[in-house]
Amino acid sequence: MKKIKRALYIYLIFLFLSVITSACCKTNYQIIGNGSITAYDSESGETFTEDIIGTIIGGFRIDVNHEISIATGTDFNLSFIQSAYATSCGENYENDLDGSTLKISTNKDFIYDGILIEQGSNLTDIEGLDYDFGFGGISVRFNEEFVNRMEFINEVYEFKFEISTTDGMELVNIINLKFEIE
Repeated sequence: MKKIKRALYIYLIFLFLSVITSACCKTNYQIIGNGSITAYDSESGETFTEDIIGTIIGGFRIDVNHEISIATGTDFNLSFIQSAYATSCGENYENDLDGSTLKISTNKDFIYDGILIEQGSNLTDIEGLDYDFGFGGISVRFNEEFVNRMEFINEVYEFKFEISTTDGMELVNIINLKFEIE
C-alpha cells in the first residue's frame, strides 16, 4: 500500500508541475502598427531604411516588419490535456496580415519585359515577383533576373506597401530607392 501511495504522490506532483508550467500562461501577439521597412541590395550588400534614399545596383530585397505587441499573462484555465503535451506558454495571435489585401506600388512608371507598368499598379500582379509572409512581416525579393527585365528612369522611386490585418487595421510603409543598374 505504501508503494501505491508513494507512486500516486509522485504522479500528482508531476501533474501539478505540468499544469503550472503550461496551462497557466499564454503569450498574446498582436500587430499594432506600421513598424519598419528596409531594403537590402544583394550586389553591394548595403542596407537602406525608410529615412534614407537607397541606391540599388542589382537584385534587392525589401522587408517590412510591422510593430508587434507581445504580452504574457496567466489565465489559470487548468487544461490538463494541454499540459500533458506542452511545456511552455501557449501562443495566441490576436490578428495577422491579410495576404489578399497586399498592394505594392511605385510612384513612377517603369518598363518590365517591354510592358509599361504604370505608377500605382499593384506589383504583386507581375509574374516572377517573389514574396512571402510571416506573422507581422513581409519579404519581397527582386532577384537579379527580375531586375534585369526592368527599366527605370534615373529618378527616385517610392515603393509603397499597403496591407490590412485580419481585424481591419490598415498598414502603410514607404521606402525610396534609386536605381543604377547597368
